[in-house]
Amino acid sequence: MIMNAKKVHYSRQREQIYGYLSGRDDHPTAEQVYIYMKKELPNLSLGTVYRNLKFLEDSGKLRRISTPQTAERYDWRCENHAHFVCRQCGRVMDLQNINPEAVGAAYGVTEKGRILFANVTVEGICEDCLEAEESNHTMTAHEAE
Repeated sequence: MIMNAKKVHYSRQREQIYGYLSGRDDHPTAEQVYIYMKKELPNLSLGTVYRNLKFLEDSGKLRRISTPQTAERYDWRCENHAHFVCRQCGRVMDLQNINPEAVGAAYGVTEKGRILFANVTVEGICEDCLEAEESNHTMTAHEAE
């Protein structure tokens, strides 16, 4: 990725934001990053968090995950992998690594160009929400007896 010729200055805030994200696998939102980082950096603004997340994304250090039901999430794992998004609780989970060429070939994209990256998001209901549904259904059935 070619960045503009503008010199990039070191940012302690950016480094701390990336450090926070790189230790997580729950794909936090910008607001969650802000709430956590505000404890360590009391003068931090939400705008600064968004700017730093955008910079880290543009520089290839983060992936932004767009989901239809929830706010955008951020992932420090930038290799090709898919995500599962729960439609009930909004949880985002990593799935296995994917081969972008195989994804492109499966949909005939390779005939139209060269695949560089595949962004695959699968939506459904996570195991925890299914278990909670089942538990609630079982309790309701017992209450009816």
